[in-house]
Amino acid sequence: MKTSRSRALSLIASCALLCQCTGRIKPIAATTVQATISPVQLDSPDLVVRLADIDAVEVSSPQGQPTMATLRIKGLLHDGATQIHKIDQQKFADGVSVTVTTARPKNSIARVALIPFERTVSVDVTGLPKGDCFVTVNTYRAVIHIP
Repeated sequence: MKTSRSRALSLIASCALLCQCTGRIKPIAATTVQATISPVQLDSPDLVVRLADIDAVEVSSPQGQPTMATLRIKGLLHDGATQIHKIDQQKFADGVSVTVTTARPKNSIARVALIPFERTVSVDVTGLPKGDCFVTVNTYRAVIHIP
């Protein structure tokens, strides 16, 4: 009985220590998939801004709009204080690059949890070559067929 109780108290103490550490995360430099994605900039010194973790990207073309594509972006936020910050897009000769960033207040305390998110983004594909083109969302790459 004493062993179970001491293990439970040890687990609670470990969790409390981890919760205290979450407010001390330092901003890191953004990593890029290609040289075409611009680095992430901090809009405020009170925010930690990072690239979002992307799990899936579904690409579809709305009927009757051959110059548009719709991206359904799915990913995970890592705690309750993190939110989607910005979604930027750039068009290149061989496709489109979309950058999804998250922001979290530097000194916030929140439970660590994997929180799924989903965003729908319209992308203009005018001028892209016919055939298969790439759509890069952070580190995830999908293919879109341009008729």
